[in-house]
Amino acid sequence: MGAKGIFTIAESQPCPALAEVVERLKREFDPVQVGRWNFDIRQFRSTTSSTDGASRGAPAAPSFLQILSQPTRAGPLEVTVTTTVEAQSQTTISIPPDQVEGFLQLVASKLGGLWAPRPTLQVSGGSVYDLGEFFVRVGELRQAGSQVASRGLIVLIEEADQASSDENGSGGSISLAGPATRDENRVDRDVTAARDTLRNVWDSLQMEGAKEFIRAGPRDPGATRFDEAQLCCEALRLRS
Repeated sequence: MGAKGIFTIAESQPCPALAEVVERLKREFDPVQVGRWNFDIRQFRSTTSSTDGASRGAPAAPSFLQILSQPTRAGPLEVTVTTTVEAQSQTTISIPPDQVEGFLQLVASKLGGLWAPRPTLQVSGGSVYDLGEFFVRVGELRQAGSQVASRGLIVLIEEADQASSDENGSGGSISLAGPATRDENRVDRDVTAARDTLRNVWDSLQMEGAKEFIRAGPRDPGATRFDEAQLCCEALRLRS
């Protein structure tokens, strides 16, 4: 079972300074700083003309195109492109960093009537901390090219990769549920427990007014990087 969550506090809320968040983290967990965390996310929102034909009644929900670059992330350097259609489905692909400018030019020149640019958000100077069972990334959100000092805080909490040793037996109890039902029930319990564990880490920092975005489920190493990209896009899409 794997879980990761993003917690954001908007600048309009009583928002602690980044240094204060780091101090609380150190006081509660005595973590080890293991790296830096930088990213930028360029965003586009569907124009009215691109959704006119989707619905004759109520206006269609907007779609989003988001380009996320995480140069400090471990693994091959790549940029993820996530398209969210009417808040219902997400499609994510990766492209090499040297193709980003060409992709942006394509969107502007050929698809400009469909996608309107939104503010670019970025974190520079963020940090990654190892808590043992978790990795925590903390950073201050800023809007590229804006005079606004801060757009708030973002904290990403994820479970460290470890082999699951949760092989406890049932103690001889008898279940009337079939194997499939027992497996589904166990997954549901594990997902709930994973979500609660992430929330406990966040709650220990004693920061109020945050929005949370949590994903939990059976581990899929091949989808990990896309899971994080989609989670980040979901959390920051509402701020554009």
